[in-house]
Amino acid sequence: MSEESKVEDIYKEFSDYYDIYVGDRMVDLPLYLDYAKHISTPVLEIGAGSGRLTIPLARSGIFVVAVDISKSMLDKLKARLVKESAEVQTRVQIVEEDACALNLVKTFELIIIPY
Repeated sequence: MSEESKVEDIYKEFSDYYDIYVGDRMVDLPLYLDYAKHISTPVLEIGAGSGRLTIPLARSGIFVVAVDISKSMLDKLKARLVKESAEVQTRVQIVEEDACALNLVKTFELIIIPY
């Protein structure tokens, strides 16, 4: 994220509690997995947060570009990702950016914005 586009991390105070709040809600994962198995590009996940979907998708063989504006939430994702196998880690690209300013110069067949 460029210096001029950095904004205050609105999740900074909440990021330690996010996973507790969300819990183990994974009812939407099968839907995303079903769509993702029919595409040839990575999945673009806007608002990836702590990796609630990012990591299970990557474990399933899906490549994911995980975007979030919150550094503290992405720090949680990075901490979870280092506990995964090298194979899973290579399937995840983390991007700290405001989705409104996102310019990845890539094409995505599936873009998800969970919740």
